[in-house]
Amino acid sequence: MTTGAAGGGVLVPGALVARLERLIFGHRPLILSLFALGTALFAGLCGWGLRIDCSFNKTLPVRHEYMRTYLDPKAAEFRGANRVLIALIARDGNMFTPEFFAALRKATDEVIVMDGIDRTQVQSIFTPNVRYLEVVEEGIEAGNVVPADFTPTPANMARVRDNIRKAGIIGRLVANDLSGALVSAIVLDQDAQGTAVDPIQVARELELKVRQAIEAPAAAAPPGARIGVRSAASSGLDTLAVPRHGIDVRMIGFAKVMGDIADGVAPVLLFAVITVLLTLLAVRVYCQSWRVAFVPVLCSIVAVIWQLGALVLLRYGVDPIGLLVPFLVFAIGVSHGVQKISAVSDAAFAGLDSTEAARRTFRQLLAPAVVALLADLVGFVTILVIPVPVIREMAITASIGVAIVILTDLVLLPVLVSYVHFDAGYHGRVERRSAYLAPRWRQLSAITAPRPALAIIALAALLAALGWWKGRETPIGDIHAGVPELRPDSRYNRDNDVITSKFGIGVDVLTAIVESQEPVCVSHDLMTAIDRFGWRLRNVAGVQEVITLPFVAKVAIAG
Repeated sequence: MTTGAAGGGVLVPGALVARLERLIFGHRPLILSLFALGTALFAGLCGWGLRIDCSFNKTLPVRHEYMRTYLDPKAAEFRGANRVLIALIARDGNMFTPEFFAALRKATDEVIVMDGIDRTQVQSIFTPNVRYLEVVEEGIEAGNVVPADFTPTPANMARVRDNIRKAGIIGRLVANDLSGALVSAIVLDQDAQGTAVDPIQVARELELKVRQAIEAPAAAAPPGARIGVRSAASSGLDTLAVPRHGIDVRMIGFAKVMGDIADGVAPVLLFAVITVLLTLLAVRVYCQSWRVAFVPVLCSIVAVIWQLGALVLLRYGVDPIGLLVPFLVFAIGVSHGVQKISAVSDAAFAGLDSTEAARRTFRQLLAPAVVALLADLVGFVTILVIPVPVIREMAITASIGVAIVILTDLVLLPVLVSYVHFDAGYHGRVERRSAYLAPRWRQLSAITAPRPALAIIALAALLAALGWWKGRETPIGDIHAGVPELRPDSRYNRDNDVITSKFGIGVDVLTAIVESQEPVCVSHDLMTAIDRFGWRLRNVAGVQEVITLPFVAKVAIAG
């Protein structure tokens, strides 16, 4: 004997359905106790070990030829995509003041000693790896843009201004209008102990040690006050006054994106509570009983708790980009659960008690529910073929959630609903709703007549054709400035607008590596080819600046 959705169809053997029914409904207290215990344990795991987990390399399509080059150990010294840019902007438009230089030195020193930063690649006008070259009568003169013995005198400020021009860093480390300067840093994948660097922690340290240290004291000062900025270096910049509201700090980079998204977790939790309440209200309106409506919502919450707890057991975290997945699992659980409570309500309306109604629904919907949820599971597992680690993690997280929904909707929900007793007014509420909706359903059913149906089919075909035609124009990748994960008016996107408008550089950097059997710098043909390649890139729309070895050589030779 076999059974299907309504007793027919070869889906699940009838003997197996009967055995499962006796097993589940014959041990209802035990099943509820096991689910309660499991939920408590998984909730404890969530509170103890659930973490935000993000990594720059997880966002890369690792099979793409560009990414294979990026991840090649031979190209390690050319990496630099995971960078942060910290821009200090003088509000009066003049960066050549002692106060601004004190703040810039402080920012540089804080970034250099910060955990997770590659201190050898930190660049600002204060770092010794930013130098100028000049051809003089005696030959070539070179030196740091800001000399080691720098003191904030007018003569030294003029000297630094001249060094900036000779170093060719206007647009890269100094604003085009000389109103500000950058500190550029590379975020490591692992620290010296081999521990993965947390971009979110890097973002928080940047906020605390750089932005707040420079902006917050000034913002808290009374009008006209001047705030001392201390620097670790010993020079005339050790203790200088910073004018109130005189300097803005702007920061962009992957670490800052992840940090800003992580800072939005608290509003997400509030949104989750609102989502649960609105869903409960919608299910109540549908099934006309608070007791029944509570069952699928509770089962879905249990599924989400188990899902998050399972991630802790598997040593996974929640990626900020994947915060949507628990909401998706909750929605899947509610949608499938409502189908079951609808069938239970129909059986109860027909005169069955809650236990018998739950049993009949279990028999009727076991096979369709298994097929539907397995289809959801297969859909998420299919996403695993995308060779981007963060998307694969989202697929694994969603698959775990759907697998748990299968357990909660097929076992926990029937047991819970079997304890629900329908109140005396339930039948009356259902009859009144049916009487109210019946004429409207009759009116809506007119679309199934031949002529309206043909018109709807024709309209659908037209929309499909238009969708295919316009779909070819769909851009791939980012089409707006900033990051789409954050609001256009978010602090990060505002910072991005300021930095890209004042500097000829951003965090979107394409590095082309030339491999050769002979040293490139002594080959005229290779240097010429690289120079032509750089010229072509400069003429590509959207390219802000191109720096090549021949370009640097020309600057050095020309002085």
